[in-house]
Amino acid sequence: MSLTTVNSIPRKTGVLFFLIDTSSAMAGSKINAVNEVMERIVSEMGALCSANTALGIQVAVMAFSDEARWITGSGPEDIAGFSWRTLAAGGNANYGAALRELQEKLSRKVFMRDSKGYYPPVIFMLGSGGSFGNYEDSFTELQKNKWYINAVKAVISMGKHPAESLFEQFAGCPDAVFDAPGPAAFREGLHNTILRAVEIAAGNIAGEAKAGMRQEALNGLIRDLAAAPLPSPTLTAPLLPPAPAAAPSLPSAPAAPLLQSVPTAAAPIPPVKPANVPAGLAEQVIAYKTRIVKNYISLCPAQIDERVIGNHFYITRKYDGELSVLFWNGEHIFALNSGGKPRPMLPCIAEAAQMLKAAGVREAVIPAELYACEDSGRTRVFDVLAALAESSRYGELRLAVFDIISLTDAGGTSFTSHGYGDTHTKLREIFSGGRYCAPVCFTSASSKTELKETFNTWVNDDGSEGIVVRSDLPMVYKIKPRLSIDAAIIGFSEGSGESAGQVRTLLYALMTEDGRYQVIGRTGNGLSAEQKHELYPVLLEREIKSNYIETDSNHVAFRLIRPGLVMELSVNDVLFENSSGSVINPLLELNSNFWRRSGTIPGFSFVSPVFERFREDKGINPQDLRISQVYDHIAPPQAQSLSEDNRAGGSLPQSAMLRREVYRKESAAKAGGKLMVQKFLVWKTNKEEYGYPAYVLSVTNFSSERNEILTTEMRISSDEKQILGLCDDFIAKNVKKGWDPVT
Repeated sequence: MSLTTVNSIPRKTGVLFFLIDTSSAMAGSKINAVNEVMERIVSEMGALCSANTALGIQVAVMAFSDEARWITGSGPEDIAGFSWRTLAAGGNANYGAALRELQEKLSRKVFMRDSKGYYPPVIFMLGSGGSFGNYEDSFTELQKNKWYINAVKAVISMGKHPAESLFEQFAGCPDAVFDAPGPAAFREGLHNTILRAVEIAAGNIAGEAKAGMRQEALNGLIRDLAAAPLPSPTLTAPLLPPAPAAAPSLPSAPAAPLLQSVPTAAAPIPPVKPANVPAGLAEQVIAYKTRIVKNYISLCPAQIDERVIGNHFYITRKYDGELSVLFWNGEHIFALNSGGKPRPMLPCIAEAAQMLKAAGVREAVIPAELYACEDSGRTRVFDVLAALAESSRYGELRLAVFDIISLTDAGGTSFTSHGYGDTHTKLREIFSGGRYCAPVCFTSASSKTELKETFNTWVNDDGSEGIVVRSDLPMVYKIKPRLSIDAAIIGFSEGSGESAGQVRTLLYALMTEDGRYQVIGRTGNGLSAEQKHELYPVLLEREIKSNYIETDSNHVAFRLIRPGLVMELSVNDVLFENSSGSVINPLLELNSNFWRRSGTIPGFSFVSPVFERFREDKGINPQDLRISQVYDHIAPPQAQSLSEDNRAGGSLPQSAMLRREVYRKESAAKAGGKLMVQKFLVWKTNKEEYGYPAYVLSVTNFSSERNEILTTEMRISSDEKQILGLCDDFIAKNVKKGWDPVT
């Protein structure tokens, strides 16, 4: 069916509502972050919908402080014609007015009056997480509104929100609230949740799935955001790739054989003059990789029908290799790895230089995947590392060019792509016919059925690692088979409100060969309400002491337990790096029913982990819970070793004590001589880069006649002012008349 045919059919519309707190609590960097992200996303979504009017997306924007006002005027506006209006912050946050205004406009007589009808809307609330004022009456009325009841809702909070606050009530559950500790994380959270919401509003999910499924689709992303390390504040990259124009009617590229037969011996390559790597190239590589990591949506084949949207698909093969970015200046070529380090002058890199020169290219920046020759079948990144270690094996390495960051021809004309079809056509023009360097294996599909057939052929039949799918929408999908992992449950967090007395999230770990526990992540996905209820008393009975502290996405501390249960997880993907660098996993030791943190290690995190079942046939041992469950399938980007704090003779930075107060209270001897002591300690760990919290408060309470003589409570924070305030609160609450300071 052509795009023209689609446009002629009346179609329901999806509306994105934005309720934005513009009070003085959002002044400065917070409101600047809102304006920056919204202006960019509105512009890109507008260009997208102009090219594909079948999407049917509208926006309605409300700004509220002392009062609520609609930026979009008398109703939702088509996103294709909408321009962002810069917001300023000031006044007090009147959430009650905002909710009342939303309730009045969510009606077929007001905002939802389009004759074609609307899908249930997607509603975002963006706020500071501070005072909410008197909102209860307005919220009670809103809860009766059927549009609100069936809407998909999410809250992005600039700062930690209070538990069971309006944010959680509005969103419907804690999982739909993302606490952004700063502007960088706010941009990240807003960008990713809007992308996911566009999928829903586009109708691919909104018209076909039940309301609960649509909400869970967004909740899953927010849980992933909350679990992920924060983006690096030193890198600034576009939030989205350039929005493509309408999908051109291109013939499918000739499908190259997946496993190409190429001689392993190095063919004679004309020498390429070496040169020193110019400054600034490493930063460009890191920024590109950061942008790519942000924009990838990892899926499994079963999610293609539900998650992938678009009218035309461009499919490339995913190689099991290492990223290399080629920089060509007309005379010299430089190749840098994902960490910004130069690669040696490999035959495949030298051949790429000759091809660029022969094509009359003046300047170019070309990303490529460096992989090992596949004469004997699929190779792995370990084969790449082995070949790089011996210059005699350089001829075994190949380059698959897959993207164009920039390219200028001899006449000074810059290449412009209107979609990935254009990009791959240009790559074929330059790099076809090479022995060691060639365009990435590519084909196109005009339906999800063809897309799934390509996955089956390339991955299931031919053994590729996966596929990368681009469409006429600004999403890039990485589709790989789901991976099954057996992991030990080592902790749990408890639900709040109506979910109190139930498990909310499980903390899980794998085991190293020396018997330590490598903490990988947490998940509550896949657990039924019945399982959460039944698990709680079982895990509570196994609770033991620990000096390791971690919280779930709702900032509730995990209770660590004596390991004994093994669960099977399924995951979409494994990440070894994020925008902040290598993923760091904590290492724990279990001694005499006490958990002790023993260090950290470069490790990995799972994308979309889902509980599948308990494994009664598996035990708590390094074999059943081995790390190689991951490495047997997905190799890390480079050989990794223990971090400095785990190496022989290594040591962590020393902590700095910020506050120490001790109080003593003793009853008279005739009353039995009861002794009580309270100790309050606050310190800065100086170990944030090793995965430790920045600030820690420890409250120790000793009572000679209590059943539990010694108790300890701990709090953590990333902010010094907050942790000292918590200490003040503890002292004010617990140190009353009769307590004497101990110096």
